[in-house]
Amino acid sequence: DFGALGTTREDFVAALSARNIGTQVHYIPIYAHPYYQDKYGELSRPGAEEYYARTLSLPLHVSLSEDDVTYVIEQIADVL
Repeated sequence: DFGALGTTREDFVAALSARNIGTQVHYIPIYAHPYYQDKYGELSRPGAEEYYARTLSLPLHVSLSEDDVTYVIEQIADVL
């Protein structure tokens, strides 16, 4: 919950980006994709929307070194 951390997801993403840490927002609710909106219209699913608003993917890939992981952790701690 970014609010409980005293920030917003957007500000947190910007702060990490300024430190060369890429983040991504995955798992957009399926009904929010244009295909489903065109087919079924506007829908609201509060649980999915709450989850989506509170999630953020941090770097995770096979070439991430232990030093990279340490750097990400240190920068997150510094931002928060």
